[in-house]
Amino acid sequence: MKTRIFAALLLAVVLGMQAKERWLHDVDAQGGEKLSAWSAPQSWGGTLSKVNDGYDGKSSPELRATKVKNRFLGRAYRGLSGSTPAWGRKFEYTILARGKGEFQLGMVAFGARDAAASYNNLMPLEEKFTLFPEQWLECKVTMINTDAPLWRFAVLVSIHGEDSYVQLGPDKLQWLEPQYPIKAVPSHVITFPGNSPEITFHAPEKIDVLQAFDGITRKVLSGKNGVFQLQVADGIAPLGEKDPGTWIAGTGRVGVWNPVDGAAADVFISRVSRQEWEEVSKMAAKIKLQKPMRILYLGDSLSDYDRGRNYTDKVNYWLNLHNPGMASFRNAGVGGDTIASLYNRLSGGKDTWRNYMYADLFEEAYDLIFIFLGHNDTRRHFRPDGTSYQPVEPDKQRQFLTATLEFLRAKTSARMILITPSSSDYQQCLSAAEPAKQKGLPYVVFGIPERLESYIEVMREIAPRFNAELLDLYSPMKNLPEKANCFTKPDGVHLSAIGNHFIAAQIIAYLSQGMLQ
Repeated sequence: MKTRIFAALLLAVVLGMQAKERWLHDVDAQGGEKLSAWSAPQSWGGTLSKVNDGYDGKSSPELRATKVKNRFLGRAYRGLSGSTPAWGRKFEYTILARGKGEFQLGMVAFGARDAAASYNNLMPLEEKFTLFPEQWLECKVTMINTDAPLWRFAVLVSIHGEDSYVQLGPDKLQWLEPQYPIKAVPSHVITFPGNSPEITFHAPEKIDVLQAFDGITRKVLSGKNGVFQLQVADGIAPLGEKDPGTWIAGTGRVGVWNPVDGAAADVFISRVSRQEWEEVSKMAAKIKLQKPMRILYLGDSLSDYDRGRNYTDKVNYWLNLHNPGMASFRNAGVGGDTIASLYNRLSGGKDTWRNYMYADLFEEAYDLIFIFLGHNDTRRHFRPDGTSYQPVEPDKQRQFLTATLEFLRAKTSARMILITPSSSDYQQCLSAAEPAKQKGLPYVVFGIPERLESYIEVMREIAPRFNAELLDLYSPMKNLPEKANCFTKPDGVHLSAIGNHFIAAQIIAYLSQGMLQ
């Protein structure tokens, strides 16, 4: 096993990681992390197929070398989309492989998600292993990225030699814990044109130099007693006027890292207009915290996706702007959740996905709990025979919302606020379902207004029984000018940077009305 250091290159594949370890062949289909299969572009050389006598007697991908000019070669990659890994972190990739010939491991990395679909070069594949047909070999490589900004990368494998091939077994990507961690304050920043905010990074006192990226240039940062100050470059986060309905619009990134042990801390920077910033800041200033406040968010993919820059992070920024260090939160959102699956996981059910997201959930006390659900409960599944159903019908919505609030009331005395589902871009939701509908396949329609409104009525009915409040997000969003820009394309449901900012502003406006002391 060797350690490789590589630079950020460009390629149109994406790979991210939220958990410290994830077996890549064990796909978490309900979460924000989505695994791509092994892929072998034709121009790379090699053929990729599936064999039935693979690892543990099951099917496995097999890559065979083909002749490319005067040599025999095969290359393939696989990516994982989801939360973005930071530059500077150390990670380890392991795969079980068998076959014939010389097998090599490496990585392809690239910068911004909206970068051109091209790459300058491939990282030299110097980690070499000799394969055997009857023996599964554990192949492992440890790497640290030292360039910035690294947004995505993909695992790259190659096979060399005439008649060479490799069967690809289970693999995993594991982030390695640094010896000296780094913490950023604030962990997310909202700024406006012409402003260059400062971020403080805390490292152990023995660390006096870090690598840094201010959003535009890479630099060496000197600190004192483990404290480092980084000024964010103005213009880091484009406002995104050309294509505002994307998650990248108005979002940038800065960070520091210690290349010695892979410690890193990065911060997403969101940029809004000065008027918007001042309006929300004025509301946030009305919230006076006399003691530390801990917030818990329970929700679906609208809370789970884009961690580090979604509405939960933005609320945290605004609360701490005028109450420094007083607010913190836990985001326990799980993509795909309904009120039924949330309750089942909450109460210890075994038939739900990502139960680890609620691990030790009530080992700490909360002052405020937000529950933000509804789009998965009310989506409509249509079958080719003309029948349809929705995952959680109104009677079940009542049953599980009652059970959830009952459970929470028994566990905590926290203030509970139910957030209504956001209003969707319904026409875009219909358009997203149209291709499958035209082919006579089963299809799903999200964001049906009357079903969302029915769900909200259930919330209005149940919340008062448990002294829970209702924050109406649906109404102000329903008639919002240029509402489509609040959602990512093409689904019309998931939030763009603009949508996340809007929801955070609505929450701050609600909290500024009082009752937070």
